[in-house]
Amino acid sequence: KLHWNEELLKIHGLSAHEFDGEVETWKARLHPEDRAFVDEKFEEVATRDGIGGIEFRIIRPSGEIRHLHASGRAIYDDDGNMQELIGINYDVTPYYESEHKYRTLVESAPICIHQINREGKFISVNQAGLKMMGLADEKAILGKPYLEVVSSDDHERIERLMQAAFQGRQSEFEFKGGNGIEFSSSFVPIPGAAGHIERLLGLTQDVTERNRAQRELQFRACHDNLTGLINRDEFEQRLEDLLARTTEQPEDVHALCFMDLDQFKVVNDTCGHAAGDALLRQLGHALQKVVRQSDSLARLGGDEFGVLMEHCTLQQANRTVEGLRRAVDEFRFSWDQQEFRIGVSIGLVAIDDQSLDGVELLKRADTACYVAKDQGGSQVRVYHGKDDEMEKRLGEMEWISIINSALNQDRFELYAQPIESMAKPGNKHYELLLRMQSEEGEIIGPGSFLPSAQRYSLMRKIDQWVVSHAFEILALHKDFARSVEFISINLSGQSLSSPELLHQIVNWLDEFDIDAGKICFEVTETAAIENLQSAMKYFSTLKGLGCRFALDDFGTGLSSFSYLKNLPVDFLKIDGQFVKNLVCDDIDKAMVKSINDIGHLMGLQTIAEYVETDEIKKALKGMKIDHLQGYAIGKPEPLKNLLA
Repeated sequence: KLHWNEELLKIHGLSAHEFDGEVETWKARLHPEDRAFVDEKFEEVATRDGIGGIEFRIIRPSGEIRHLHASGRAIYDDDGNMQELIGINYDVTPYYESEHKYRTLVESAPICIHQINREGKFISVNQAGLKMMGLADEKAILGKPYLEVVSSDDHERIERLMQAAFQGRQSEFEFKGGNGIEFSSSFVPIPGAAGHIERLLGLTQDVTERNRAQRELQFRACHDNLTGLINRDEFEQRLEDLLARTTEQPEDVHALCFMDLDQFKVVNDTCGHAAGDALLRQLGHALQKVVRQSDSLARLGGDEFGVLMEHCTLQQANRTVEGLRRAVDEFRFSWDQQEFRIGVSIGLVAIDDQSLDGVELLKRADTACYVAKDQGGSQVRVYHGKDDEMEKRLGEMEWISIINSALNQDRFELYAQPIESMAKPGNKHYELLLRMQSEEGEIIGPGSFLPSAQRYSLMRKIDQWVVSHAFEILALHKDFARSVEFISINLSGQSLSSPELLHQIVNWLDEFDIDAGKICFEVTETAAIENLQSAMKYFSTLKGLGCRFALDDFGTGLSSFSYLKNLPVDFLKIDGQFVKNLVCDDIDKAMVKSINDIGHLMGLQTIAEYVETDEIKKALKGMKIDHLQGYAIGKPEPLKNLLA
């Protein structure tokens, strides 16, 4: 008879009255596949040694299968007669379920999971691992050394990491297999009996594509997408690194050059930006052939390039950049059955232990480059601090950061100068003028900063500030807006070539609910002619909304009158250089009279500026000029004063 305690009955899913204690009744509960095995082991229990432990399955009345672990032995009396068999049973089903889940997880995992013994040989591997290594089944790998299977050129390092893992330290590493695939692996130590590490759990995944993507991202981060050359950020970083080394090794000398293409705009304007991009790509390859392998050639932006020449005297660098200049001069670009020639202006500066920083060096090279461009282009200029032309240019460049800072901190201020109507003296007309406020509160006139803004393409930003602030002020001070006949706002040539600003102006007129008839945009004659197509777009769009236009500085161009009949303007503003001397210069007087007569013939009103004296004012009235502007009429004053 079998005697079970309540726990064992519960394991079998039985109550006390449902089990008769018969061995055969118990055996009927065994899983059919385990009965023969249990019968064999049951006989061993009768020996003095008993059984140390077996595992088998039973089936509960509900049909549920449970896994049991059993051990037992026979108990004998002093005469050697067996008295009873004692057995201990454990329900180990949870362990088997966990093991099953683990094996399912391992087999379904997309990465290689394997185990390695202390001899460094495989003792298990999942399906993903077999597939990763191109093997059909476990037989091809079990028992084989790990280092032999991975076929890496870095066996010594991996061997050290494996030994570190057997000493209890988790190890992570990457390696390239014999098939060129890149792997990332880690070894996790698995403790065995008495805490000794007998095996390692290895996790390996194919990181070839991930690493390729990372390398691609790293390449893109420091290279120009168009030309494949290094970009400005990488160039500046290399320059800073070189300066740091120069501090440590003052005997080393290096050089930096800044290049700006001549006539590149012709290609863009004639054939479009796709042609310009193709030219830059081809030219980048051509320049790469000229510089040394150790030199850093970069596209710094637009049509600007730079070269950093390490361990290179100024004399050696001069030969290199002269080679670059010739390469560009000999370069021919073909597009849509047209052939173009371009040139390049180059500025060169030495790098030694006296150099300040990367920003200053680039500024000096840029300065020398633009001096070369101003002197006709297609030439090399070396920066020398005592060169008056370069010092002037460098001073202009310093305004770039000052202007940007003033824009960011809203330190510009609008002034207004009255324009007097001869026909209706009571009418109020004003031209808005710009002033900058320094960080110390000093008012800076436009003559100090506008030339630099014009040269370094900051005029569009400035015009954007002026127009938006002027419209906002008119919207907030409606009584003032109603009291004036018109307000003149200047637009630069750079703004005329910007369709984005035109779109913004149209939107602002609507957003601020501005009476477009109160706005007169002033455009210089030179800007209108140089940007004729885009200027006509501005004229037609804004005049269609009710705005007016004045042609400023009229009379300075060689073709003034021939262009005038094609420009739909409302006012001619006679250039002040003719006005200020007309009382003592008959030619200037004749010029003013002829411009006024032609303007009236075409139905335009005229404005004379630089009216500095009452004598000039009287002479202009006699000529029947429509409007006068100058110190004899009124000086510029802060717009906020008029509003008050």
